[in-house]
Amino acid sequence: MRRITVMLFALAGGFLLLMTGCNSDPVKKDIISYSKTVIPIINNFDDVIGKKLDEVSKEKDKNVFMKKTKGELLPILKDFREKVVAVKPASKELQDVHNLYVDMVNTTESGMKLLVESLEKQDHSIYKVAMDKINAGQDMENKYKSAFKELATKHGVVLEQ
Repeated sequence: MRRITVMLFALAGGFLLLMTGCNSDPVKKDIISYSKTVIPIINNFDDVIGKKLDEVSKEKDKNVFMKKTKGELLPILKDFREKVVAVKPASKELQDVHNLYVDMVNTTESGMKLLVESLEKQDHSIYKVAMDKINAGQDMENKYKSAFKELATKHGVVLEQ
């Protein structure tokens, strides 16, 4: 009798482990994977782009500014955009959040291109549109960060600061 009881407990425990495994959260796994693989890439490019943007923005000479922006900053943004667009999270929820980041990168790159165009053409109206896009990109980044944090919290993922 005791042997049967032990076997029943073992079977029940195994069944419980099996059921727990079946109920695992695929979005949680996707968020963890994204945090380990994509977030470091984003952070690295943010650093590189930030440093280059600081360097370029300190230029007093308009022609040097345009040359550095076109020749150095825009190629970095283009490479970054291509990498970000290539990321395809497995879950729809995370893909929706990631798309916010893709939109931000596209908007910021577009704003930078318009900024150069405004200087080339000496057109203040293009400059205003460029700055609006760049500012919108910053707002979109904040929205992405908030949405990512909210999704992670919803699925019980603690993010490193």
